[in-house]
Amino acid sequence: MKTNKPPKTPLFNSRPRKTIFTVHCREDIDFKNPKSNQRTFGWFSKKSDALKCVKINNCDIYECSHTYAVVEEIQEGVFGPAIREWWFKWDKKHERYLNIDKPKELYNVVNFGLG
Repeated sequence: MKTNKPPKTPLFNSRPRKTIFTVHCREDIDFKNPKSNQRTFGWFSKKSDALKCVKINNCDIYECSHTYAVVEEIQEGVFGPAIREWWFKWDKKHERYLNIDKPKELYNVVNFGLG
């Protein structure tokens, strides 16, 4: 069962951890092409702003190559974990990103936005 509660770590047990929302786009999801185009475009302090950025293709983040986009909620700190994700795929017919489930090829992969 998934939980959205952050994990407890000794460094942060005394206070809640802050989070940011990164916007990351990538050309493919199979990692077979080492020259595959990918980029983290930025981050937001509010989830709604990050989701809106993707949905309206702010500043043309699609760039005619970024088929997939993910917004990750990432906790502060060194190697801060991604605790939630929202996935999108470019729809050529409607010329916008549409919500999708996380691709099964990436179930065990996290932290796209900050590596």
